[in-house]
Amino acid sequence: MGVDLSIPAQSRALADLIGSRGLERPASAGHDIGGAIVILEAAFGQWRGQADYLRNLAQFDERHTAEFEPLLGSMRTPVRIIWGEEDAWLDPAFARRLHDLLPRLELVLIPGAGHFAMEDSPELVARVVNEFFGS
Repeated sequence: MGVDLSIPAQSRALADLIGSRGLERPASAGHDIGGAIVILEAAFGQWRGQADYLRNLAQFDERHTAEFEPLLGSMRTPVRIIWGEEDAWLDPAFARRLHDLLPRLELVLIPGAGHFAMEDSPELVARVVNEFFGS
């Protein structure tokens, strides 16, 4: 049996890491499934390359995010979602749905960018991330 790379397992591991470092209010950022981990634990997701990404994707179960979806309306943490306007993997409609569910969510759609918006438009993504964490 391999390592559990599911969203709940990764969020628990991340919460343990944050606790072991004594961080009280860490700033958080995540991409793709890492974004779900960020929202779930208000921490950050980090993947180590394509192989880890594919293992995570293989273990993805939509029930993991559906379990905490009803709680999103009570979340008071400021959130900025940056989404490629041309994302073919995760339709931007999901971003709009999250926008409706999260009371303090700011949605930034990156024109002409796909799923890896940070590669398609690195300067713009860097600017909107820096603006968020700088405020």
